[in-house]
Amino acid sequence: MSTYENALYTEDIMQANNYKSAIVVTSNYHSLRSKFTFEKVYNNDISLSYSFAPSFYNPEDGITELESGTAFKEYVKWVLVTVPFPLVNHFTL
Repeated sequence: MSTYENALYTEDIMQANNYKSAIVVTSNYHSLRSKFTFEKVYNNDISLSYSFAPSFYNPEDGITELESGTAFKEYVKWVLVTVPFPLVNHFTL
């Protein structure tokens, strides 16, 4: 399930149960895109808080091949999410 699909799915659950707040837990390297996506999908009636879980990504110890690849993918997905054109909605992020 993509971040966007997750936001849509959980928003339906939140509204069906009349919940007014939620905590979105995501990895530290994924936090910016997660926050942007959830806030775009959720309406203002539901208050969102964020908790960023640690992951393998640690820029303080140098960057590994895995970290480099992950950072690149996150950057590409961030661009796809934020660029305002109709085709972006067809991508699974």
